[in-house]
Amino acid sequence: MEQDEIIIRYYRKPIRVMVDPGKNHPRYESDLLFGWICQGKARRPVLQKFPDAEIVAKSKAQQ
Repeated sequence: MEQDEIIIRYYRKPIRVMVDPGKNHPRYESDLLFGWICQGKARRPVLQKFPDAEIVAKSKAQQ
């Protein structure tokens, strides 16, 4: 893979994850992970509500 090459990977069904929205947000929030944008060794998640958040865990499936 070349350094300038960008690969976009999307899931058929979004995955429910818990994210840390940042220091101005007091708690973790639930969000949907649609996929990843990969460039070189860097990977950035594609999230619905908090696009710049850090993923901390996969949410448990609700029954």
